[in-house]
Amino acid sequence: MKIVINDCIGGFGISHFGMVKYVEHKYGKCFVYAFNNGGFNKVNDVPENTPSVFLATDLGDRIYDEHIVVNKIFEDEIKRNDESLIYIVETHGELINDSYSNLKIVEIPDDVKWHIGEGEMGGEWIYEEHRTWS
Repeated sequence: MKIVINDCIGGFGISHFGMVKYVEHKYGKCFVYAFNNGGFNKVNDVPENTPSVFLATDLGDRIYDEHIVVNKIFEDEIKRNDESLIYIVETHGELINDSYSNLKIVEIPDDVKWHIGEGEMGGEWIYEEHRTWS
């Protein structure tokens, strides 16, 4: 099984380019909305340093917070063994990293029950589930 982790200080993150590629691969289309004057305007270019929303559905030229809550694809909700995430990391490499991450793929046996551990500074590792008592 392949799993994506962050291999550096800073925490898991996906670039705007990466989010577009993820949504396109997973849902077929991606519509990007960039923050501007209290709402989000649909844009053609990916504004890397602008708060942005990535949607699989076209909601028109301008959207507001209530649209985002229902429709937004949240980066931190993407499963780390998601086939589309694996694909974009394998295909686009470093372009998928945001400015605080270095994403890499780790392979583990398919039958392992796994979790992701994270250090104080954001570096991650995979560990096998085990039993504990207290």
